[in-house]
Amino acid sequence: MATQKQIAEHLNLTPKRVSELRRDGILTSNDQDTSRVEYIVYLRRLGGYNKKSGTGDIAEEKTRLTKAQADAA
Repeated sequence: MATQKQIAEHLNLTPKRVSELRRDGILTSNDQDTSRVEYIVYLRRLGGYNKKSGTGDIAEEKTRLTKAQADAA
């Protein structure tokens, strides 16, 4: 069990930001490892990462876009 300050340090965030993430239901645990995983999942969602569609890598996405544009033409 970690304090809010310890979790903030672990995630390289401010304690205020950790409080906001808890309020928004993004961080639900007082465990550092669980909080880290929850935060990573949150960041991946923000970045549009989806396991089913691929890695979310910019090069991969550009390739997909180029292919779709070529198919449309």
